[in-house]
Amino acid sequence: MAGLDRFDGERADGRPVSIVHRVQLFVGQSLAPADLVAVLEDDVTAAAVAATLLAEGYAPRILLFKPPPSPSEEMLERLRIPVPNHHALAMLVLHRLGVTSEAILVEPVTEASTSVAVEATVRYSRTHGITRVIAITHRSHTRRTALLLRRALGPSAVVIVRAPPDDPFQPEGWWRNRRQSREVAQTTPLVSAQLEI
Repeated sequence: MAGLDRFDGERADGRPVSIVHRVQLFVGQSLAPADLVAVLEDDVTAAAVAATLLAEGYAPRILLFKPPPSPSEEMLERLRIPVPNHHALAMLVLHRLGVTSEAILVEPVTEASTSVAVEATVRYSRTHGITRVIAITHRSHTRRTALLLRRALGPSAVVIVRAPPDDPFQPEGWWRNRRQSREVAQTTPLVSAQLEI
């Protein structure tokens, strides 16, 4: 099951509870050739997935996003403590896995968020005539990402959204985990608002 439209369970006191979702939050799609792999979250596992897709011939280029330094990164910089940020780590992973600098595209963004990265992907795709995109994001963001990209790029675009295989989010048991339940609670209103549901 790719996700849940309905969860039936029970409260701590044994009384039943039912949660109905208006939007399926999780998708997993078959791979197909694309013009670009967009890594929406600058983490090492997403970068590794993108490198694998490139090596397997699914796309010729990888798009990364570079947000401004966070306050903690700025503090480390001032203190001259050399700790690579998420973007730098993603770049290191791509290079170590054999991706050439010419195959890596970097777009500056205003902040590190899925929505901002989706907007930047759309902007880049329109500017460069890209119609086939593979996007790598958190599993709980896959459905929202797919819908937003498809709506922005149009019906003729091919949009494939994947999560890294080691993403800890469990589509079939998220309600048993406090952190994952919070993630669904935060994502569901975003899906509804952004898609005007």
